[in-house]
Amino acid sequence: MSLPAQPPKKLYSINAIGIGTFLGGPLAGGVMARRNLLNLGRAGQANQPLFLAIGLTIALFTALALAPSGIVEKMPGSLLPAIYIAAIVAGVRHLMGAELDQHKNEGGVFYSGWKTFGVGMLSLMVTLVLVVSIFMFGPGSSNDRAYQAGWDQIVANETKAGEFSTLVNKEDVTEQELVECLDKTVIPAWEDSDKVVTELEAIPWLDSSTRDQRSALRGYVNLQRERARLLRQVLTTGDEKAEKQLDEVQEKLDKVDLTAK
Repeated sequence: MSLPAQPPKKLYSINAIGIGTFLGGPLAGGVMARRNLLNLGRAGQANQPLFLAIGLTIALFTALALAPSGIVEKMPGSLLPAIYIAAIVAGVRHLMGAELDQHKNEGGVFYSGWKTFGVGMLSLMVTLVLVVSIFMFGPGSSNDRAYQAGWDQIVANETKAGEFSTLVNKEDVTEQELVECLDKTVIPAWEDSDKVVTELEAIPWLDSSTRDQRSALRGYVNLQRERARLLRQVLTTGDEKAEKQLDEVQEKLDKVDLTAK
């Protein structure tokens, strides 16, 4: 009794793997390379290209999530796909190029373009989910949340410091009350903001506009601390020189732009 004929062995060509990688990213190339290794009887190595493709995908998009926006905007749109397509194709050629050439020379069967398209589209959907997760929960997102928390704290401190302006406009307020407000509320609020800015300056991988805003914020907080110190000096000593310096500091404060650009 003769054994049933085995179905012809199918493989993805190197060109097909390149096209699939173009459509679906490194993950598509890894999936197709894995199938080739399985069909070639190399099951022990089959998961290697898939794991490498997943690692490459995570590494590339994590780097994009962390990179300053100015750098990303200057990158040619075709650069990133060119890099990972070249990496995947070179890896496949090294891993199984000779076997694919032999398969072709012997008239072997290759998977159709529609199969390549399907793998590419499915891999693209999985890659998009992975990319969204990286941008939402990765270190870049964590840095943004830390920056926003610091910004919110500085805003809260400025609201506290604003109690001085409210007190100044009250009738029958005494200089002693104003000095106490400076000592107990205003100066501590801006000293805390100074510490917050120092923490913000330690946050890495912020985009260029946020870094510029952070730099302006440092100048703003320094000016507010100096303003509070001069206000106290004017109230307690009536120093005319301090009054002039106070006017200069206020002029600088009026010119500070904290808008992220």
